[in-house]
Amino acid sequence: MTEKYRIECIPNVSSADPDVLDKICAAIHAVPEVDLRFVDPGLSANRTVFTYIGPAEAVFEATQRLIETALACIDMRKHSGVHPRMGAIDVCPFVLLDDKKFQAAFLNAVDRFIEHMGTKGLPIYTYEYSARQPSRRNLAVVRKGEYEQLPSRFAQGDFPDVGPKIWNVATAKSGATAMGARPLMVAFNVNLSGGTKNELLLAAKKIAGRIRERDGGLPGVKSIGWYIPDLDVVQVSCNLT
Repeated sequence: MTEKYRIECIPNVSSADPDVLDKICAAIHAVPEVDLRFVDPGLSANRTVFTYIGPAEAVFEATQRLIETALACIDMRKHSGVHPRMGAIDVCPFVLLDDKKFQAAFLNAVDRFIEHMGTKGLPIYTYEYSARQPSRRNLAVVRKGEYEQLPSRFAQGDFPDVGPKIWNVATAKSGATAMGARPLMVAFNVNLSGGTKNELLLAAKKIAGRIRERDGGLPGVKSIGWYIPDLDVVQVSCNLT
């Protein structure tokens, strides 16, 4: 008998609309073995992070339900927010929670799920452990230019790894998704004070540029400096893997 192993999914959905979030939560709760741990909406970002865990197959089922619900509710042509994003389901990472002996099976299962969702019409750029092009391992590289640059990327042949490769009404509505397996991640955010908003934002962006790996900073660090209007704070936001 094949051993079950537990995984976590942390999809970032481009909406903070309570009605949309209720529908997505209902879709996740429809899968009995999945435990929805956190729902973290950001009003200024117009973005919500979901966190749920469970046996791998159950988590994949819940994720497909989440994706289908989000795509039905969100139109990226009308989306705005202060956080970088490129699709209705902007990023969809999977994390192995159990013993490393399951790593190979886990990575294969994520690849199969990516292929499956591509057949459902979702444009997917693979990243982290699942990256099919080495240059796309880093999420910041995958998402460069955000949603607004996707038509140009498609036109120039910078296509998703899986799913539609034509920019049309359907892909304009959905945008694209970064999906893949990754290690556990720690979010570490620092709010700045002691100056005007513009001074602090300049400092935050400078700090982020100095410390993130992509620009020659610390290994495993992704960082942005940004202003969050609904909290009225300037923040250096870091993801550590």
